[in-house]
Formats: sequence, structure tokens, C-alpha cells
Amino acid sequence: MRLSVIVPVLNGDEKFRKCLQSIQQSHRMPDELIIVIDGEDANSYNIAESFTNQIFVNQETKGPAIARNIGAKASTGDILIFFDADITVHKQTIGKMESYFETHAEVSALIGSYDNEPAEQNFMSQYKNLMNHYVHQHARLEASTFWGACGAIRRDAFFAVDGFNEQFTRPSMEDIELGYRLVDAGYLIHLVKDILVTHHKRWTPLKLLRSDIFDRAIPWSKLLLTQNRLTNDLNIDVTSRWSTILVYLLPLTLISSVLIPLLSILMIVWVCALLWLNRETYRFFFRHRGMVFFVRSLFWHWLYFFYSGTVFVMMAIYIRFRK
Repeated sequence: MRLSVIVPVLNGDEKFRKCLQSIQQSHRMPDELIIVIDGEDANSYNIAESFTNQIFVNQETKGPAIARNIGAKASTGDILIFFDADITVHKQTIGKMESYFETHAEVSALIGSYDNEPAEQNFMSQYKNLMNHYVHQHARLEASTFWGACGAIRRDAFFAVDGFNEQFTRPSMEDIELGYRLVDAGYLIHLVKDILVTHHKRWTPLKLLRSDIFDRAIPWSKLLLTQNRLTNDLNIDVTSRWSTILVYLLPLTLISSVLIPLLSILMIVWVCALLWLNRETYRFFFRHRGMVFFVRSLFWHWLYFFYSGTVFVMMAIYIRFRK
């Protein structure tokens, strides 16, 4: 197979250099490496030209969907491999992708997973990246979405569904939406859990909230509601739905207990239920990062259920009354 690796980049820095170095050091080198710089950026260009002469530059920032499509159209590979510019690949990653396609002729696309050793050491980066790792490692083999950070797709399948949707002009749901169209067209996507990359993104509370709400919760809720895609997978499984309900019950019960003190007992019930429902997630946090990390993660995990649920309800009301 001929493999084309495509990396979109915006304001590339040392993380981008490490990404390209890791690709260059892979046991199975790609047959071509294509970089698409999304907006004129001399630093990104200087880094990229040390690794490849296949560099394309958007004069204006147009988003990763358009950047990836530009790279795909310029490619010649049988398999198109997409990596984000803030990850590093394991030495076996690209080779495992090729082997999986060779041994699974029925699979048209595959996605991998973040590993459990995120590069940034602050709590928010560790929490967010470990949560993403956990979700991928406990998801179904047969996926309903694609993943642009570490995903590969057969050339014919990619162009059969017209690639990424270019209406997404910022990083958000362009990869998930592509996965939905692939599945609708009858193509099979697998989540291969031992195909790993390391994430180098540094998360802060503000960045996490902005990304989760504006780049994920709002567009994903709209996509789920307008296309009726409430599948039991990834972040929208049954456990997450029940957890969201319980998180809403916590403040409601707390307020009610002011008038009826006996209701405060229910607070303990809801907390125990949340801990039990998410016991595998919390066991994972405890096992990998210890008690303090586990306790700190509870607030952010429960807050995630709260704002994701709030956004979903608001979008449902908006879509209902817009008709």
C-alpha cells in the first residue's frame, strides 16, 4: 500500500516539530508527507520544509476541514492518514495502520487513541487527555465517527463521500460528521485501541470549557438532534445520560433540602449513584494518578455532565421552536 500522511497546522511551534520528527522516525515511513499550513505562517513553513517539500499554504485561515481536503486532493496514497499537529506518533503507529487495512479488507477507515501518557503535566492537561484515552479504550470496535487527530481512510471511501465538510470553518465536529456520512454510505470504521499517539496540547480550565462547549457540545448536539443520532457510543452512552440526570438532581435536591432537611439524605444517594455508574472511569484515574487526582477529577467530570446536558436541552428547545 502507498501511504499518504496529511498534517494540517495553524501557528506551528515546537509541538509541530516534534510531530513531524515522530513521523520521520516511524518504523514504517509514509510514502509521502503533506503539510497544509492554514494561514500564512513563516515559522510553520520553516519547520515543515525541514521534513517535506509537499507544503501547501492557505493565505487565510479556513479551518482544518478545508486544510485536510487540500492535502487529500494533493495526495497519491491508497490510504490517507490524518494526524493533528500537536500529537506525536508511536514508532509502530503507521505500520499498525497499514497492517490493519491489509488484514481487514472490509474496513474502510480506522481511528486510534491517545495514549495514557500526555506530555503536559498540569492537572487539566492530564485530566482531559486521560479522559479521552479512557473513552477511546472503552468504546466499541465498530465506530460511528471518524477522528482527525489519528485516523486513516481508504482513498476511494474518502472521495466517495466528498471528504470533510468544508462548512466547518474551525476545529469542531468536522471529523465526527465525516464518520457519520461514511457509515451512512455503508462504509465500516473500526476503533483500533493499540494504535496510539501522544497528545501534547496544554489545557487550562478556560480552554477546556471553551472547547467543550463551543467546539463540541453545541455543534454535536445540533448534529445529534437534527440527524437523530443518539447512539450508545463514546461520550453519549447510557452511563453518560444517567450521570447527567444525577448531576442535575444534586443542586435541585440541595435547594429543596433547605425547606425539607430530610431530603439531604438523597444527596448521598445521588453521589453514590454517580460514583457507581462511573466506577470504571474513577478506578482508572485512581490507578494511574492516585487519590488526589481522582478526587480533583470528580468536580470536572460532573461539571462536564452539567454543561453538556444544559447545552443539549437548550439546543433541543431551539431546534423545536425554530421549526
